[in-house]
Amino acid sequence: DRTTLHRVWRVILALLASAVAVACFFAPVLLVVIGVLLLLLVCARFVYRRRDRYIPNLYSRDIAVYEDDYQAFVRRTMSDL
Repeated sequence: DRTTLHRVWRVILALLASAVAVACFFAPVLLVVIGVLLLLLVCARFVYRRRDRYIPNLYSRDIAVYEDDYQAFVRRTMSDL
């Protein structure tokens, strides 16, 4: 059941967040390390902006909405199949 799975996921996230909070309370250096990692992640998002592949409709047969390179890739792989 999806509702049960969602509840389990929320409980796991809550326990993980609580464990991190307790660990940061007893070892404040962890808070600095986590903050630096988050800052690096945000900086990486700015540096590598627009380098991901956004597929508007993954199962669409109309590939005209995709970039030219990706259209060529789809045509090439479909012909191989």
